[in-house]
Amino acid sequence: MIKGKEWEGAEFISSGEFLKLNEISQIDFLKCDIEGSEFGLIKEENSLFNIANQVSVEIHDFAGDRSDFIGRLKSFGFNIGSIRKSRESCILSARKNK
Repeated sequence: MIKGKEWEGAEFISSGEFLKLNEISQIDFLKCDIEGSEFGLIKEENSLFNIANQVSVEIHDFAGDRSDFIGRLKSFGFNIGSIRKSRESCILSARKNK
C-alpha cells in the first residue's frame, strides 16, 4: 500500500508483477515521466529497463543524482542519445546496444 496524501490506501503493484500479470517480455519504447519515481524504477530488480529497447526519461534532480541514473541506464546496455537539460531536471533519450 502506498502512503501519501492523495493516494492513501491505493493498491500498488510492482513493475515486475505488472510484467508477469500481462505476460510482457519486451518493451520497444518506454517513456517515463513519473515525477521522481524514475530512481525507484531503475533500482528495481525486475526493472522495466531490463526489457526495454529504447527509452525517454525525465530525470528529476530532487529525487536523486542524474549521473548515477545515467550510469545505471548504461549498465542496462543503453547508449545515451540526446540529453535536454534544465536547471532541475533533464530529459534523456537512449537506445539499447544491439
